[in-house]
Amino acid sequence: MSTMHKNVVGPQVRKRRYNLDLKQAELAARLQVLGWEIDRAGVSKIESQLIWVSDFQMLYLGEALKIPPVELLPKLDPAKRLGENIAKLRSKRLPGLTPSHFAPNREPTKPQPAP
Repeated sequence: MSTMHKNVVGPQVRKRRYNLDLKQAELAARLQVLGWEIDRAGVSKIESQLIWVSDFQMLYLGEALKIPPVELLPKLDPAKRLGENIAKLRSKRLPGLTPSHFAPNREPTKPQPAP
């Protein structure tokens, strides 16, 4: 059974944070400097799509992640109807990263190059 996700930006936040080599606590600290009262657990809940993200919060996230906030939105398939795109988003978690990138209760580990 599919879980109802509360935001669509979480996977992009996680990917961008991962690409910047930031820990969740470091992203939370950046957001706090900008004026958002959030901690590491809050960042985790956003990335896991467990909490709603407002438009104002997207502005904070974009600034902290050094990207335009619109880049936090997922790419939609223009060949499909909006309802189909939304259904796909609701059933999908963490596109672009596989579970092997993450250990339980730990920060993501980067894949090591082959010797």
